Amino acid sequence: MTALPHDSEQNPDPRRDPRLGHGLTDHLVQAFVNDVVRVLGRGGEDEEQLRAPLKVLVERMGKSLGLPNSVYGEVPLPGLQARPDFGVDLTGMDRGPHSRVGYIELKRPGKPIPPERLADRRDREQWGKFQNLPNVLYTNGTEWSLLRHGTPVLRTVRTPDLVPVRRRFPKVDPAFTDLVREFLLWQPETEPGLDRLITRVAGLCAQLREEVSEILAEERARGRGDSFTRLAHEWRDLLFPHLEPDREFADVYAQTVTFSLILAREDGVDFGGRDLEGIGELLGKRHAFLGQALSLLTESRDVRTLTVLPTLVRVLEAVDWPRMTRGRPRAHADLYETFLTRYDPALRKSSGSYYTPAPVADFLTEFTDAVLRERMGLPLGFADRSVTTVDPAMGSGTFLSSAMDRARRNLEEEFGPVHTRTCLKDLYRDRLVGFERSTAAFAVSELRLHQQLHEQYGAEVPEEHRRFLCNTLDDPDHHYQSFGRRYDDLVYFREQANRVKSSTPVMVVIGNPPYIENARQRDPAPWLERRRAPEGDPVASRPSMDEFREAGRGGLDYKLSAVSLYFWRWATWKAFDAHPEQPSGVVAFVSTSAYLTGDAFAGMRRYLRSTADEGWIVDLSPEGHRPAANTRVFGGVQQPVCIGVFARYGPARPDVPARIWHTGVEGLRAEKFAALEHDEGLRLDGGSWRECPRGWTDPFQPRHGGWDLLPAVGDLMPWRSPGVTTNRTWVITPDRATFNRRWERLSSARPEDQDRLFKATRDRSVRRRFPDRPAVAEDRVPPRTALISHRAFGHQHMAADPRYVDFRRPSLWAADGDRQIHVVEQHAEAISSGPGLLFSALVPDVHYFNGRGGRVLPLYRDPSGSSPNLAPGLLAHLAERLGRGVGPEDVVAYLAAVAAHPGYTAAFREELRSPGVRIPLTADPELWEGAVELGREVVWLHTYGVRMRDPGAGRPAHMPRLPRPRRPQVLREIPDRPGHLPDRIRHDGGRGPGGPCLHVGEGIIAPVETAAWEYEVGGMHVIRKWFTARERDPRHVRRGSPLDDIRPDRWTPEFTEQLLHLITVLTRLVDLEPRQRDLLERIRTGPLITVGELERARVLPVPPGVRKGPRSSGQGEFPLV
Repeated sequence: MTALPHDSEQNPDPRRDPRLGHGLTDHLVQAFVNDVVRVLGRGGEDEEQLRAPLKVLVERMGKSLGLPNSVYGEVPLPGLQARPDFGVDLTGMDRGPHSRVGYIELKRPGKPIPPERLADRRDREQWGKFQNLPNVLYTNGTEWSLLRHGTPVLRTVRTPDLVPVRRRFPKVDPAFTDLVREFLLWQPETEPGLDRLITRVAGLCAQLREEVSEILAEERARGRGDSFTRLAHEWRDLLFPHLEPDREFADVYAQTVTFSLILAREDGVDFGGRDLEGIGELLGKRHAFLGQALSLLTESRDVRTLTVLPTLVRVLEAVDWPRMTRGRPRAHADLYETFLTRYDPALRKSSGSYYTPAPVADFLTEFTDAVLRERMGLPLGFADRSVTTVDPAMGSGTFLSSAMDRARRNLEEEFGPVHTRTCLKDLYRDRLVGFERSTAAFAVSELRLHQQLHEQYGAEVPEEHRRFLCNTLDDPDHHYQSFGRRYDDLVYFREQANRVKSSTPVMVVIGNPPYIENARQRDPAPWLERRRAPEGDPVASRPSMDEFREAGRGGLDYKLSAVSLYFWRWATWKAFDAHPEQPSGVVAFVSTSAYLTGDAFAGMRRYLRSTADEGWIVDLSPEGHRPAANTRVFGGVQQPVCIGVFARYGPARPDVPARIWHTGVEGLRAEKFAALEHDEGLRLDGGSWRECPRGWTDPFQPRHGGWDLLPAVGDLMPWRSPGVTTNRTWVITPDRATFNRRWERLSSARPEDQDRLFKATRDRSVRRRFPDRPAVAEDRVPPRTALISHRAFGHQHMAADPRYVDFRRPSLWAADGDRQIHVVEQHAEAISSGPGLLFSALVPDVHYFNGRGGRVLPLYRDPSGSSPNLAPGLLAHLAERLGRGVGPEDVVAYLAAVAAHPGYTAAFREELRSPGVRIPLTADPELWEGAVELGREVVWLHTYGVRMRDPGAGRPAHMPRLPRPRRPQVLREIPDRPGHLPDRIRHDGGRGPGGPCLHVGEGIIAPVETAAWEYEVGGMHVIRKWFTARERDPRHVRRGSPLDDIRPDRWTPEFTEQLLHLITVLTRLVDLEPRQRDLLERIRTGPLITVGELERARVLPVPPGVRKGPRSSGQGEFPLV
């Protein structure tokens, strides 16, 4: 290797003279070139031959510039799924243990630099990943480019070619010295702006999570419980009994370390010269729990293998956190919301965590405070010493912060500012309780409340407090293992949290619980899910979902498996049941609103009416499901949400139903926020409240005049069933060929992968046997398929084999026949657009109506059509009342004419906020006759010409058609080449030269009238939803198995014909809507057959037996063996 000139004894200060080092640089680069030339072309990849000389060059240039450094090869960054060639750490006496300064990526000589000019696909993908790094030096040995977060710094510099030099070595561009100096002098920004800082921190935290996850996988593969695996098990056994030791612990680890470091910087901890354990010790002086957690998580020597951690420390070390957040009272909420969005949007969605906007939180705390003061006689409200407030899912502390501010105002009004500070310290320490399972949110709440008390109110912050990192829904009596004195602080906090859960009386439970459905699988809570034993299991001892169950509705219990409902039950237990010595309490939540009206939540409504004295509901989503994004209070939540406040003023009065009041706020999001802040009608005794009915299980919505007089469609047709519920989406396909390809992928998979591909459930797996049938894993040919109705007006193929389908609904198939008509009702969700009912000749799936459940009401109980599914005596009463014969199909046709159009949902918009369709039954024979005739055409269209055919009445025995000028035609072929499915569908709004056109990929269909294109059912766009099953890569589609990614191989002629038929049906239905609207208005204003009349005629209520379905032939849901 070429000898280097003698270095000075003293390293110069690189900041003192920017020209310093240029002369020495020529010698160093010459040595680099000579070293490369000596080995280049003597075997191995050219890029590899540059590695050792480059390492020497960077280290020696750093030494000459007074920036001594060490260069380490092949630095893995699992979070980016990338591996830069080198990581560079500064060294020296003044450097701490977190001295990572940047990365170097080396390309073979000749490859273009800067990297955006790279042509190779892999290089471009790698460059895309490296743009997340704060300091990267790219080089091919002769070109050098410095980039920070993908942005070039200085200009790209060229150094002499890597060839032998026989004469004088060329002078090196002085800019090269500047470039290397700038690389080694990298410092994180001290004031990068909150959004930019958290974006970077979130990226580094995600990389840290991936590194830990990779280490855990390696430890598992070695079969040894090494340091990270032991740590994962200890963390689970200490704090979170249901924590998965791999992925979930990696997430907990990354968030805990990241936010502990943020909290330390906010507290003014200087990172300089300290290792992570030392930082943890200093943090623990104010935040004992997180301080010890940081020390424990980083004490192992194996932490040194975490390559991204030094960068994270350096980024945070430079930030002046107090200065950055000064003057921004919502900074901590912004911090948490930004972090959630940038860190892992999918994790945020799966955890159901959504930041509560300040106007919502402030309204809820103000309203609760008014209940405490005006209804419960506590003039200081939240500040009263008898009031302990708990937020069981406190997130970033929004509700506790708002409650503390409300308490401050009450105290200042009563005592003035000095004594207020004393009282607030007492509140902060003892009566403001929070539970949170996310370390990030927990740390942010610590930041927020600490700063609020100290900086906003000028009070000294107590060392003790009662906010805990734990899962509210875990059993407080769970037996935890002991791991010695090193965990004393964590054990103490856990015991304190469990003591609050089990034995501390609570007056107020307030918050915004997470939104997670299917909780038994996704986020179980065994403590609440366990059924209550008949003896020795009193209600005061623990919460159970049994108190929310309604007798006789066990088939709907699965809908109680939702995390938000678990929190409702925990909160009501804590406030109303757990402490008989303190019977008064308030539960105030903002949550999804299904419990207001849904049949599955009748037991919850009974419990609340029998346990509370008074309740208030504020409907925040009167627009219904999936409203326009600019109307949503929570931008990412498509379900309707509401505020619910329930109060008890003394001992329980279970025989007196609580009075429930209801109101709503409409408009854009900003308008709703303004109403919550300023509308006096929404205050405790405001004028906007309307009382709800007082029946034990009645909906928490006001009655609308005359609605209850109309018979429910579910009473006229008493046997109803959910549609087919597969519980795996891959068994439903738009064509048989796609199903066969998915099945072949499953059957050829390794045995250990088959259940994952199959999407095994409690009731179905590839190895579960059934009577007279082999296990799915033993199949040698794919099962047969059957056509079903799948989403409104759509048909798809489904595996017609009970081994592949969890709930095939055998009674529906047993009654399937050539005369059968299935009426489909959305009975569980409010509907505000489109028709009120759908009709199908095929057996529908459970989500046929609009993708959110519903129920099927078959016209006949048998395949021959001889036993109608109608209330006993209904046909006879109608015939007598109308003076003419009435058959089963007449009733269904009448339902279609009256309810199967958007005019019905518009006319009964307010009433339909309580799910369930009711039918105005006319007593006018002429209106009845007109409705039946019109409804026959509606049913004929809904069933694609299969039912209610009558050529003489214009309903021929074939697919419906439009007149030639309006008939949709293919103007440009939709490509049918294999692998070229269309990836988008759009309507041109009538601006095309050939009339309104529908563009399907490269194909065009016209004319397609705008009203047909925009046709919706319960908020679901029908044509878009139909296309989703047939497009190349659908977005926003739930994939339960990798088999779902096997799409149709090509666009088929059948797809085109199905689309043409769908457009035709929707167009003709739109044509009928004015007649249906006019008919409905005349029926509503004419004489009606009411529920009272049907009760007097003993048609209603129907006998319980007729609600049961017919017996199946034995094929379907076999008993498990």
